[in-house]
Amino acid sequence: ALLFSRGATERRASTIVLGSAYFFVGLIFVPLMMAFPDALAPGSLIGSRVSPLWLWSFWHAVFGLAILRYAHAQRRARKPPRVRHELAAHVLLVLALAWLGTAGMNWLPPVMTEGGRFFTGAQQLIPYGLLALNLAALLSLARLPQLGTEQIWLCVGMAAACVEVWLTFHGSVRFSLGWYVSK
Repeated sequence: ALLFSRGATERRASTIVLGSAYFFVGLIFVPLMMAFPDALAPGSLIGSRVSPLWLWSFWHAVFGLAILRYAHAQRRARKPPRVRHELAAHVLLVLALAWLGTAGMNWLPPVMTEGGRFFTGAQQLIPYGLLALNLAALLSLARLPQLGTEQIWLCVGMAAACVEVWLTFHGSVRFSLGWYVSK
């Protein structure tokens, strides 16, 4: 809310874009927790055993893209988007991704083996793609002409996201390792 207010007051597109990125992160967390086994109830409330992997992947993909969008908006002066349009777009995006990661699983490739290993074989392109996307967002932020406090802390956050993707992928059955270390 503070970012949206500041962006509207200062008429800065980048701040509204950043606000919508964090709005997305907060919103996608709801279906992620509902799909995570034993997080809120025995088993999971929605989805399957693989749903948290996909929702986690969507989270990192969209947030990385949003930070790239933020860095682009920082470089270019443009008319700020309307806050209500940003909010509506992200609500629809989260609903679509939540459906895809749960009920629409048949549209996605399998990412977990019978032994509980995930992202094996060709599916390794998914976490490596997420890592590349988040690294690109980090580098895009670091190359901004003027790094203020906001941009420096975003760099820290994107570095933590890169660590999370790497450790989660390589932690295998210790899926939460990357999440805890990055925090």
